[in-house]
Amino acid sequence: MLAGAGFRVIAHDHRGHNQSTHADESTYTIEQFADDVVAIQDALQIEKVHLLGHSFGGMVARLAVVSHPSRFLSFTLFGTGPTATDTVAGIANLRDFMHGKTMEEIWNSLRDNPDSEISFGPNDNWPQQIYKRWTSTDPKSLMATVDMIVDEPDRTNQLKEIKIPFHTVYGEFDDAWSPAQQDAVAARLGSPVSVISGCGHCPNEEDPKQTAKVLVGFWNKYL
Repeated sequence: MLAGAGFRVIAHDHRGHNQSTHADESTYTIEQFADDVVAIQDALQIEKVHLLGHSFGGMVARLAVVSHPSRFLSFTLFGTGPTATDTVAGIANLRDFMHGKTMEEIWNSLRDNPDSEISFGPNDNWPQQIYKRWTSTDPKSLMATVDMIVDEPDRTNQLKEIKIPFHTVYGEFDDAWSPAQQDAVAARLGSPVSVISGCGHCPNEEDPKQTAKVLVGFWNKYL
């Protein structure tokens, strides 16, 4: 839908995730993930982009903007709060559960024996692409990602120093970070807020048409 609105759209997998190469474990850091955003722009010979980061991707994108401010036309924080998510305990439990298991073993175990204390509960009704993404990911990269989420500092003041347009977007019923938390970040940034009605943490999946309209409306102001 975004491409259909006239934008060139580039989405990437973090290193070690899904189709991206499994790398040295020492490179699974949020600093490297953020640098990878700009490395992709360099590889594609794109000087500046409108950057969007969703959930954990918002943490990575936020650091990319702070670290490479000249490379972005605007930045949209999409379903991302200032620090660790409200579900951090369940995510940390997932990391602990993963040790010594393959991604397939983790999937099968939590599918057959759901654990309410772990923030991952696959079932056979999920789209096949989620299973493919999960089993293609390096477990060391995913466990490192959990550590990044747990340890995320509040970078809002650093971000505020960057003189580009900001946009805050979230689902009306987001349960990863509360709307109030995201509104507070938006207020600190002087950012407009767009609420995707009727949606939770992933409006891009729940109501892609409404989400695309909101994003395009913002980007079109800065063509």
